[in-house]
Amino acid sequence: MQATASNQLDRKPGSRRHRGRRRLIGLQLGFCVLAGLLMVRPARVASAVQTDGEVEDVIIARSLRISRNTGANITAGCTASITGFTAIIEDIFEMYSVNLSNQGIVIDDAWYKTGDLHVCLAPTAPGSTVLNFWTDGTLTGVSFHAIGTCTERFSNFPETGLRMFSCYQDLKNLSGGYIGGTLTTNTISSLQLIGEESNPPGYTQASIATVRLWKPRSAGACTVSTGITCSLCETCTPMGGCVIGPRAGCKVPMQPGKAQLQLKDAVRDAADQVKLKWTTGPTTTFPELGSPLTTDDYALCIFDATGARLLKMTAPAGGTCGTKPCWKQLGGAAAPKGYAYKDRDGLPDDLDGLNLKAGEAGKASVSVKGKGENIPLPALGALALPLRAQLQSENGQCYEGTFSTPSVNTPTQFKAKSD
Repeated sequence: MQATASNQLDRKPGSRRHRGRRRLIGLQLGFCVLAGLLMVRPARVASAVQTDGEVEDVIIARSLRISRNTGANITAGCTASITGFTAIIEDIFEMYSVNLSNQGIVIDDAWYKTGDLHVCLAPTAPGSTVLNFWTDGTLTGVSFHAIGTCTERFSNFPETGLRMFSCYQDLKNLSGGYIGGTLTTNTISSLQLIGEESNPPGYTQASIATVRLWKPRSAGACTVSTGITCSLCETCTPMGGCVIGPRAGCKVPMQPGKAQLQLKDAVRDAADQVKLKWTTGPTTTFPELGSPLTTDDYALCIFDATGARLLKMTAPAGGTCGTKPCWKQLGGAAAPKGYAYKDRDGLPDDLDGLNLKAGEAGKASVSVKGKGENIPLPALGALALPLRAQLQSENGQCYEGTFSTPSVNTPTQFKAKSD
């Protein structure tokens, strides 16, 4: 279904999160801080919407404590050589996204799993209610570690057995091209340490967190002579700087009709689809594909005849999807062939799969597919043709098809072969 302000935020309980590109990702980050009493239970993540400048991603998150170790059971992951302090508590959290109404009220606080966190805690001094707070793990495919503190604000309030904490962390060693970030929480600790149910009951356990992730700003640093330095789905202006628009100089198929584009706006949001198949490409070497295993994000960008961007779907570099890396190299080390991206959850905007294959003239190919309610589809049926679909990489490379004469062009589907 077409993306609107209301259906992006007011989704049905149990559905997946939505992200448009200034992402407000509702992530569950339950950080429990219980130094002898601090426990954390997750608050789910809201959807992600990212700015066109892509300098900041904002995440709202909740965590669910799965286990706790104390004393001799604390593992080597909490040693002072790693955290900078001697931990007395070690917690494992699963992270979940949240579903918000269009008024910002949480209507589903256990939407989809978005990550895993490992937390180490200890008082800053004997008897102190301020805790050292170390975290390492992954949120929405971004790995990091963080150090900060949690401070007790209330005890036995709003009911006996509850404690309220506020926490702050600086995020370090972030993947995905981020240069830094912060995490803040408001956390509730109850007499029940593990699981969702608080004691006394009825409270969202353990933390509601806000995470800010920052990337360097590229706008203003770009000129035609210096090459592509703009963010994905942006282009250089003749006077320098970056604006939303298609890139110039993309690789195109060597024959007409060898790129295929399909957009489907289904009655059920979960059945919405985007597919791009690009074959018979010019000579493309393996190094030209960049380094998506570590640094180079990819994005599918679709523009209309005016240059307006109709759709953007992203495959972030690196990351973990479920229990496996999102990206893998195709072919062996001696004869690499390309890369494949797979994310069954389709975070953050239902881009489920992407394949990049290097090859000699006529052999290179790329494909992109996505399915689900988080696809930010434009209104179909009255598109300004031709459409230009570009698969762009942060290393400056891109793969394009132009679509002027669709075989299907209705309010529910667009289907065409390239010019």
